[in-house]
Amino acid sequence: MDSNKSIPPEALTGSLRDFRETGGADILGWVDPFFDRRYLRRRNEIWT
Repeated sequence: MDSNKSIPPEALTGSLRDFRETGGADILGWVDPFFDRRYLRRRNEIWT
C-alpha cells in the first residue's frame, strides 16, 4: 500500500456483525453493502 495514501474512514468501521440479519427478502439489498465494504477494505489492503 502507498504510504501517502489515506484510508477512507468507512473502510475502518463496522464488522461482519452488521450483516448477521438480512431484514427481509431482498437478498441483494443485504449482500451489496457487504461486498461494497469488502472491496473497499481490500482496495485499501486492510482486509484480505
